[in-house]
Amino acid sequence: MRNPTYPASAPCEPEWSSRSLTELVAFLSQRYRRVIQERIDVVASLLQEIRLSDHERFTAYQHVAAVFRSLREAITEHVWLEDEILCPAIVKVEYDLASTHAGAREAFNEMILTVHNEHRHLRRMIEAIGQALAAITRSSGVPEEEVLLSELAELGKLLGEQLALEERCLWPRAVLLFQQSS
Repeated sequence: MRNPTYPASAPCEPEWSSRSLTELVAFLSQRYRRVIQERIDVVASLLQEIRLSDHERFTAYQHVAAVFRSLREAITEHVWLEDEILCPAIVKVEYDLASTHAGAREAFNEMILTVHNEHRHLRRMIEAIGQALAAITRSSGVPEEEVLLSELAELGKLLGEQLALEERCLWPRAVLLFQQSS
């Protein structure tokens, strides 16, 4: 079995390195999953509701909507991988190191390493939304538009926080856990 490492951008904080991965998984789910999904739902609704008469703004919002749909799909797939496959495996192996065979642990490690690429892709899409929003330079005074901009900013912030915590504390430790149990 290869011994890959997850490319952590910074060390894990002592608060999380001293706690179980199960606790970290639960925290990530409770702190971020629901509120991120709520932001996604609000943004999707607002993008459908906003009616613009200005052709230039309308075209810019069409682009924002297209990038947002791609982001929403990528988040949905990413959450499925984490919630249905990786996090349950982490919890299982953390409590019973002998519970999975070496081939399964190696497959989990490979999936974890693909998460890094997914995180980069999600960040690029958040940046693309920001760039698309930058094309909308003047405030329209439309309340729904102001709420949309605020919700998109909050979505980007929350998603960035979640990805960063996973990259610093969850995935590097999970890779080590799967190697330890070999």
